Amino acid sequence: MDHKEDDFRKICFHCASIYEMEDGEILTCPFCGRSIPTSEYERVMQGIRQAVFGGWTCRAEYEGAEDDGKRYYTEPCGEILNFVAVAVASGLIGNMSYDIVKKVFGKIVSYLKRSKKNCEDETLAAFLESPEKIKKFSEYISAYYDEYEGADAKTKNAIMEEVFVDHVSHIIDGLIKMRHKDIDIEKVMEDSPHTREEIMKMVLEIRNKVNVKRLEEEDFKDFWDDIDID
Repeated sequence: MDHKEDDFRKICFHCASIYEMEDGEILTCPFCGRSIPTSEYERVMQGIRQAVFGGWTCRAEYEGAEDDGKRYYTEPCGEILNFVAVAVASGLIGNMSYDIVKKVFGKIVSYLKRSKKNCEDETLAAFLESPEKIKKFSEYISAYYDEYEGADAKTKNAIMEEVFVDHVSHIIDGLIKMRHKDIDIEKVMEDSPHTREEIMKMVLEIRNKVNVKRLEEEDFKDFWDDIDID
């Protein structure tokens, strides 16, 4: 899963500083000077974005909702909440200490206080000030890596459908645009004789062919080793 359009914020995996940089071959943190290939950075972040989308965003949408068979197009979140999930996952999966993870949270909060860009950032700043919300977020991300432990079957199925459709829709969009560079995908969806729900059901027929590799402890090696750099 890619970052939201026009959100080019990055988090340094070494000092946890947040900076803005468009994607090139190499990302270099302007605070600690450490570099990482963009492909490696994105490999980690795509796994994290998937955990947030499936473990938090979609679960919040469907959990407790009436089981009427409806599915929604759930908008992925901005990068800042994904950075919070990086910190959470570095503790859950990478076995980083709680004190280190707290320092990463602190740097994210400090960034938001001085650099909020939109309404989502405003909401997230308040979110990060709530221990209860952070605890729930951490529990949901942890549950994602434990096959949605604690979620009911209806919610699990709805989440899996959303996650699958998100994956496949990007692939289909890319393939179409390779052949028809000026095509407006949203206009095509509007003009289609099928509803979005019908299109989703068609796509879901091949759902079981999707296999997303999840992050492991080794993926977080050397994370936050320059955490005390300001």
